[in-house]
Amino acid sequence: MGTVVLRITEKLKATQLDMDKLVREVANNFYVENLRRIHNNGQDVRIVPIGGGKYSTKSTYINPEQSPKKFSTKGKNGNTKFKNGKPHKSRYFEQGYKEFRETIGAETSHVNLQLSGKLKTSFIIQNESGTYKIGFDSQYGKDISEGLEEKYNQKIWGVSKDGAEQAQEITKRFIKEHLK
Repeated sequence: MGTVVLRITEKLKATQLDMDKLVREVANNFYVENLRRIHNNGQDVRIVPIGGGKYSTKSTYINPEQSPKKFSTKGKNGNTKFKNGKPHKSRYFEQGYKEFRETIGAETSHVNLQLSGKLKTSFIIQNESGTYKIGFDSQYGKDISEGLEEKYNQKIWGVSKDGAEQAQEITKRFIKEHLK
């Protein structure tokens, strides 16, 4: 066994294994897997639906200024103005956040954390002196991601079992190619 390991080690040294290329490919895989899993499939690191897979249907008021697509304002009774004549600044959604998302044409079949796209675009991968870092490029992304993990009581961003298995497959393939 020791002879086989020694032979493989020597062969890898002789091929001048490009570790940066391997690490870059694994990091990119983790990055893409997080984007797909969270923003397309609505799953946390355990591959469990975020928020149970359903948006809240508890009635709520939402200000159109906080929406990527504008909508008309109205109160609980359907009025656009208060009794004093002042216009409503928000809209009442009897069926909650799910109704709001339907109104603006956003996905509602599962929780995907992609309303405006700002959170998704602030999630980045970068190379800092040979070290690949995956995370948020702004305080906005950090704050929102932490708030969402707390709200849903789920670890959302990180390495899933699928991501770890994919990384192992990439590593195996990479070594196999260099042992030829």
